[in-house]
Amino acid sequence: MTLLQGEVKDLDCLIMDDMIDTGGTIMKCVDYLKSIGAKRVFVYATHGLFNGNFFNLFKENKTIDCIYVSDSVLEKEEEKVFTERIKRISLASLLIKYIDEIDN
Repeated sequence: MTLLQGEVKDLDCLIMDDMIDTGGTIMKCVDYLKSIGAKRVFVYATHGLFNGNFFNLFKENKTIDCIYVSDSVLEKEEEKVFTERIKRISLASLLIKYIDEIDN
C-alpha cells in the first residue's frame, strides 16, 4: 500500500519500506515523486536484498538521492560501487541493547 501525504513540490521526501528486492516498485515511486516536483527523495528500508537486475536499474536511475538500509543482509560486491547512494546502518547497538534487556 502506498500513501502519499501532502504536497511534495520543492520538498525533500522520505519513502520507508520493509525491504528492497529488485527495486522496481521503489524506483517507480521515486520517479513519480520527482515528476510531481519533489526536490530530493531518500529511501529507507530494513532489508536491502538487491536481487535480480537491481544494480543495473539503480545505475540508470539517478532520481533516488540515497538509499539507507540496515546491515541485516550481507552487502553484495556490486553495492560497493554505490557508496555515495547506498548507506548501511548497523543494527549492532540495537541488538546489544535488547539482548542486555532480555538478559537482565
